[in-house]
Amino acid sequence: MPDPTPFEITRQDKLQIATNGKTTFTLMDEAGRVFRRRAVRGAGTESAKRIEWVVAELNGVKVYFDGENVVVTTQDMTP
Repeated sequence: MPDPTPFEITRQDKLQIATNGKTTFTLMDEAGRVFRRRAVRGAGTESAKRIEWVVAELNGVKVYFDGENVVVTTQDMTP
């Protein structure tokens, strides 16, 4: 499986936008923040796989997005 396309994060007025060219993730509140979480699953093996999530955090709630799946939680998660 190919490496995920990295998310590029930009700010436009009160919007924070993350896109990987295929999907777009938008936070419509300047009080929150958008950031990336990256990891390598199976590091050191032939089946190593790069993982990248974009995360929006607002009022203690985090939304994790990998380009296909969405998780909403107050927990701090890592790929």
